[in-house]
Amino acid sequence: RRRRCLVPASGYYEWQVTAHGKQPWYIHPVGGGCLAFAGLWEHWEGDGTVIESCTILTCAANASLAAVHDRMPVILAHADFARWLAPETAGPPPRDLLRAAPEATLALRAVSKRVNSPRHEGPECIRAVGDGTD
Repeated sequence: RRRRCLVPASGYYEWQVTAHGKQPWYIHPVGGGCLAFAGLWEHWEGDGTVIESCTILTCAANASLAAVHDRMPVILAHADFARWLAPETAGPPPRDLLRAAPEATLALRAVSKRVNSPRHEGPECIRAVGDGTD
C-alpha cells in the first residue's frame, strides 16, 4: 500500500491453453515503447538476510486480451505515474487506476514456445510465429 513502484517493461507474455498445448503470446505497446506496470515493493530483513521483492498488480483483462488470459497487469498511463507514486496517498491505492489498459494500446502476437525455457533469450523469443500452433 505505501511502497508503490512502477515496473518498466517492453512487453510481457501470457500463455493460452489450446488444443496444441499452451501457446505463448507476447503482448506489447502498439507502435513500440515502454509499459509501466503498477507495482508494490517491500524490503525484508531477517536472520541476517535482506530480501527486496516486488509484485505486479493485475486486473481483469480487457476484451482484446480476454481470449488469451482472464487477467492482465495494471498498466499505468504516463499521466498517472506521479499520482500512483505520490507519498501523501499512503492509504489504499487510487482504485480508479487499477483498471485494464484501453483496447487500442496493446498488440499481441503468438511467439515460439522457445520462450518457455530459461536457456533461450534474445529477439527470437518475441518473433511472431505462424498461426499460434508453433
